[in-house]
Amino acid sequence: MKKVLLVIMVLALMLSLTGCLRTEGESIAVAAEDFVNLLSQGEYVQAARYFDETMKTELSPVDLEAAWKTLLDKGGEFLKQEYIEVHDFDFHRVIRVAGIFEKARVEFRVTFNEAEEIAGLYIK
Repeated sequence: MKKVLLVIMVLALMLSLTGCLRTEGESIAVAAEDFVNLLSQGEYVQAARYFDETMKTELSPVDLEAAWKTLLDKGGEFLKQEYIEVHDFDFHRVIRVAGIFEKARVEFRVTFNEAEEIAGLYIK
């Protein structure tokens, strides 16, 4: 009887943790979409506030502006974004968001660390 109760408790704990991870992933997905929205609105300083310390030293708001303007030059006007998916990788979550422009579609891969800060950004 004790073994059955222990198994039930472990399963209940696993289910509750799964629910927590889903919620965290959803909040990080919203943060990734907010980040892209800030870029589209020209709020590069605000967007850079999502960065962890390493990203802050590697990619300045001026760099973000230059990257965004390059996307606009090649793709035309930014129209919208579409959430693609979340991938767990080691202690990071990679959020894939499609950026839809007049003449192009790009993919933003926004990597968040455990502190829910952007630890990586790849635009493809």
